[in-house]
Amino acid sequence: MTGDPRDDRIRALEDALRDVAREAASARSALCENELVIRLDTILARSLGALKETGSGPEA
Repeated sequence: MTGDPRDDRIRALEDALRDVAREAASARSALCENELVIRLDTILARSLGALKETGSGPEA
């Protein structure tokens, strides 16, 4: 018997949330504007990527 595919989706979203939280914490201590922008871009890319991987759109 295979697992519920929703479990995989939940795990993927949990991983993305952990990554975003870690990146946000690092952004709080950014030493310059450029570093902050890079971290914000990473947060945006990771969150949109997770939504795409799990079949959700950015509007979700």
